[in-house]
Amino acid sequence: MSKQAISDDERTIALTYLPPVVYLPCAKVSGPQGPEVEMRPLADGRVVLLAYTALDRLARSLGPNQPWIACPVDQLGAIQERLGYDTVCFDLGLPPEMWHEAEDVDE
Repeated sequence: MSKQAISDDERTIALTYLPPVVYLPCAKVSGPQGPEVEMRPLADGRVVLLAYTALDRLARSLGPNQPWIACPVDQLGAIQERLGYDTVCFDLGLPPEMWHEAEDVDE
């Protein structure tokens, strides 16, 4: 089954009706400090938190091996205070070469 990229129209609709919970990609789901949320550097030096409005969008954007956690939208500010990201990007696709491989996944 072929997975299609998220269209701009689909992204706009999702952001218009932002759900109460988003899905955040993680490097590790379990660890001594809890989940390790992944952030990505931007070309201008800022750090972005990726957030997905649905699990299928996360899988289509980051691949089938991407660990994730569910996060209430109202907790994104607390996560920003803790992790120090500069901005949030919703439903952003990454190229397959940036996806996790099956052996990368923390069980």
